[in-house]
Amino acid sequence: HNIGVSVLCPGWVQTEIHLSGKNSPSNAGVMPDVAGNDRFSEISEFVENGLAPEKVGEWVCDSIEANRQYIFTHPDMRPAFVERNENIQADYDACDEYFGE
Repeated sequence: HNIGVSVLCPGWVQTEIHLSGKNSPSNAGVMPDVAGNDRFSEISEFVENGLAPEKVGEWVCDSIEANRQYIFTHPDMRPAFVERNENIQADYDACDEYFGE
């Protein structure tokens, strides 16, 4: 059918995702009280200092044109993906041992 699929795996991008709590139906458009919440402050700083959405958008378009299956935005996050892959491999190895191929 000539359909391509790409998965965007972004790191920190300058969006307002850290303010999305106000969109919860229970909050009725009012931002929850986050005063003094160190974790919220830390995340806010990461988001506000993240990549520009326009730059990410250009990279996404280039990646789709290059038919990339996965689109990553932060090379420094590679170790987290490598670790996850190692965990997946270990679980497949356990499956092989259990079902004995």
